[in-house]
Amino acid sequence: MALNSDETVVWAIEAVAAAAAILALSTALLRRGKNKAVGNICDGCSASGVDGRKFRVERIPFLGKRVYCDKCHAKMEEYLLFGLFLADVGLGVLGVIYLQIYPASAGAHVIVNMLLYAPVIVFSVVAHEFAHAIVGRWVGLKVSAIWIGCGDTFFRARVLGFATEFKRIQIGGLTFFTHDSENKLRIRYFLAVLAGPAVNAVILAIAWHFVSWRYSDIAKSIQFATIIFLAQAVLLVAVLIPRRTGNANEKGHSDGLNLLELLAFQSPQLLRARPDKSKANIAGVPKT
Repeated sequence: MALNSDETVVWAIEAVAAAAAILALSTALLRRGKNKAVGNICDGCSASGVDGRKFRVERIPFLGKRVYCDKCHAKMEEYLLFGLFLADVGLGVLGVIYLQIYPASAGAHVIVNMLLYAPVIVFSVVAHEFAHAIVGRWVGLKVSAIWIGCGDTFFRARVLGFATEFKRIQIGGLTFFTHDSENKLRIRYFLAVLAGPAVNAVILAIAWHFVSWRYSDIAKSIQFATIIFLAQAVLLVAVLIPRRTGNANEKGHSDGLNLLELLAFQSPQLLRARPDKSKANIAGVPKT
C-alpha cells in the first residue's frame, strides 16, 4: 500500500530519529575502554579476572566482541536501555506533534499508539511499587525505600511518606522491606507482595470495560484503553512467573517466586531481613 505525503514524512522522521539514537548509543559505547581483551581483562575498566575467572563476552554493534566485568556489563546494559528509552521518548514526542498538525495521519496514529506503551508501563510500575509499600506499612512492615526504574538516581523525594528514588532508566522498580516483629511475619509479607500484582489486576479489569476490540484500529485512533490493558497483562506475566531476577549487582526474586516461597517453603528468602536497606527484603517489578 502506497503512503501519502504526510505518512511518508512520519516514517522519515522515525527513521532519522532511530538512526540518531543508534549513533548516540554507538558513540557512548566507543568512549569505553579500548583494550584488546582475550577473555579475562575488562574492556571497560581494565580489571583482571581473579583466579583465572573469565568475564562476559558481548557482541557490540560496530565494535565486535567486547569483554566486561560484572560492574561494567551492568553499566553497558544501562547505556543500552537509556538509549532505547530516549529513542522511544523522542519518537513519541515527534508522533504527537505530527498528529496535531495532521490529525488524519495513519502513520502518526500508529507511532503514537506504539510509543504510548512506555509511559503506561512506567505508570503501572509506580502503582505496583506503591501498592507494595502502602500494604507493607499497613501490615506493620518497615519500608526502607522505593526505587522507580534502574540505573543512577536522578531525583529523590518523600512520596506518601516513603523515601523514593527515581532512576535514570524507567524500567522496572523495587520496594525494600524490613521488619522488627516476627509476629505473623509470613502472612504480612505475603499480603505486601501480593498487593503489587493485585493493583495491576484491578487496573486491567477497569481497562477491560473500555476496550473495544472490534474498533481497535491503531491507524485511525489512539487506543489508550487497549494499551493500558495490554501493559497490565504483560506486567502481570512478568512479575508472577516464579523466577530469580536481576544481575550480579542486583539480585532478587520475582513476586511470583516470593509468593510461592511464602506459601510452600520452610525458609523463604523474604523472611531473611536485616535493619539496613542493602540487606532488606525486596519486592517489585524486575528489569530483566
